[in-house]
Amino acid sequence: MNDDKQSGASGQQPITANQPTATSHQPPVPSDQPPAPNAQPPIPFLILLLLAIVPILYLATLAQDLVFGDPTEYTFVAHILGIAHPPGYAFITLLGKLFQSLIPVGEIPWRMHLLSAAAATAAVLFVYGSVQAIAARIEPVARIMPGLDKIVAVFAALSVATAANWWQHAIHANPHIVTAAFLSANLFFLTKWWVSQQSWVSQQSWVSQQSWVSQ
Repeated sequence: MNDDKQSGASGQQPITANQPTATSHQPPVPSDQPPAPNAQPPIPFLILLLLAIVPILYLATLAQDLVFGDPTEYTFVAHILGIAHPPGYAFITLLGKLFQSLIPVGEIPWRMHLLSAAAATAAVLFVYGSVQAIAARIEPVARIMPGLDKIVAVFAALSVATAANWWQHAIHANPHIVTAAFLSANLFFLTKWWVSQQSWVSQQSWVSQQSWVSQ
């Protein structure tokens, strides 16, 4: 009896199992999801640099008349819809005839050279798109600076556009630069498809894939 009275007089409540206890603040669990992209400032001058400088360079250095050798053959064969030396180059013959017929300015040889400049410019644009799509998915690039993926893509595209072998094929009639344009387009669409299948690409995985391809 005395013990019960003393416990009641002290005013202390017994601790029960249902009594809430202080919760400890645990650090957030890191997520595997990529961080939300930051708002990228508009950088139209980079796009204009790619779209304007490349064709201007090609037009400024474009052959103005017949270029002796194969370019003359491609120009003549396209004009008469004939057959060039093996394997025949039927596609550039038809495409060259289209350019010779539809372009309203310049002499016939110049129009044929313009086809190469247009194909080279289109290929450079596809290079830009492929590199930008990949660079935008590399985590270090996305974290360093907003818009860095576009800067990297412009640098890559201009490097291809001004390479000596590429440039000299872009200013006279030949089927090789047209083939390069188709190759660049294929790589662009394959890259866009591949990126659409990937939620995030780490720098290590990209480097390892490039090392495997180069072997």
